[in-house]
Amino acid sequence: MIGNSGTITVCIIAQDNEDIIRRCLDSCTWADEIVFVDGGSTDATPDIARRYGAKVYTRSFDYCAHQKNYALARANGEWTLLVDSDEVVSPELADEVRQIAGSSSTEHNVYQVPRKLIDHGRWLRCCGTYPDWQYRFFRTGYLVLNLRRAHAGAIFDGVAGRLNNAIIHYSFADYNHHMWRVISRTTLSALDYYQSGQRPGLLCLLAKFVLTFWHEYLVRRGIRDGIPGLMYSVARTVESFSKYAKVWEFANGTSALDLDVELAHKRAADLDILSDERQPELVRRAPLNTKA
Repeated sequence: MIGNSGTITVCIIAQDNEDIIRRCLDSCTWADEIVFVDGGSTDATPDIARRYGAKVYTRSFDYCAHQKNYALARANGEWTLLVDSDEVVSPELADEVRQIAGSSSTEHNVYQVPRKLIDHGRWLRCCGTYPDWQYRFFRTGYLVLNLRRAHAGAIFDGVAGRLNNAIIHYSFADYNHHMWRVISRTTLSALDYYQSGQRPGLLCLLAKFVLTFWHEYLVRRGIRDGIPGLMYSVARTVESFSKYAKVWEFANGTSALDLDVELAHKRAADLDILSDERQPELVRRAPLNTKA
């Protein structure tokens, strides 16, 4: 049941984030409600969230889109702001969304929010990292996430507006953390690509390696961000190459992963999220707008 007019629910998903979750929650204390979905933490993450007054739910983590849809289905505010555990809502953004929620008439039901990436203590302005538009603020029930494994896309009806103020993204603790995240999440994307029928060969792998670095470092001007820009461009290159290298391994039977088990797990998880009776109705309709 949607709450009173103008109320805002902040939805957060997390797992084993006790070292950073306070920073996120501190930036959301203005919200009328915080819905917090924990993926099965073994640390104090859910206890910390409870101390901030969040409504804490536990759902074993499988895929990002599933966790977020589970959180969205439990939001009671008229509006919802979706925030990741490694993000901070700037005071300016908090004021902007409250102004929209409190308005008697709004032009849009869904809004994109710009996101600033902080890398090695500085705002990474280039490499295509800004404004990095994200579908994060919307009337409750008007948006769900599609069921891809790696990066969740948005499904909604109508045209989205754009906000002026940003979410601050502290994505990586250091370069080692960045590379670990790159390598771990490429498996999820590779399974999507493999299922879609992609079968890369030698020229594709070479092209992905060379062209991605050229695009990130020169076309997207990573060179202007100094050494952090170079490090980010290299990481993006490794990410792109690794995805297609893993697809090649799946296709040639040389991956250590059991492909049949991975695909069966994905199918079961997709059916599980669709069967959740509290999912917004839009998830059961044919997608009207699907945004990556």
